[in-house]
Amino acid sequence: YMIPALIAAGAVLEVAGSGGSCRIGIEEYLDKAADYAGCLILSVTVPEKIKLLSKRYSNTAQSHAVLTMSAAVCGDGIVMAAALKNSGIYRLMDFEKALKADPEMSDDDIISWFRNWDTIKVEADMFGGEDYKRYLMGVTACDFRAGLASGSGKEVES
Repeated sequence: YMIPALIAAGAVLEVAGSGGSCRIGIEEYLDKAADYAGCLILSVTVPEKIKLLSKRYSNTAQSHAVLTMSAAVCGDGIVMAAALKNSGIYRLMDFEKALKADPEMSDDDIISWFRNWDTIKVEADMFGGEDYKRYLMGVTACDFRAGLASGSGKEVES
């Protein structure tokens, strides 16, 4: 549940292993997870006063989430990440670039963008079909863009 929020926030981890400790960005840590298998995470640091939105979709509070998405304002753009059940954890860089290229993208265009996003394979399962999961990502991205533009993101203090 927290990984998309940590990615969107640009979190930095301090990890300790047999070779000592180091600081590494969350995305690099996830990309090289096998290299850090025997390490202990000592701390997680996020930038000060970052605006962050996060949303989790599941059948019940106790059940696995079909989708967890987070977004934060970073510099002159929005950073988004998603954890999609049975598909993976993604930094939504392709969408971030599309939104930066067309900041006035309509909600219908955003939903269509996720419906046609071909960089990932979205698996259908008992939690929902591919179309449903893609639709959830699209409407959540619309909500996040509107929420961050209006300043309604929760301010995270480090």
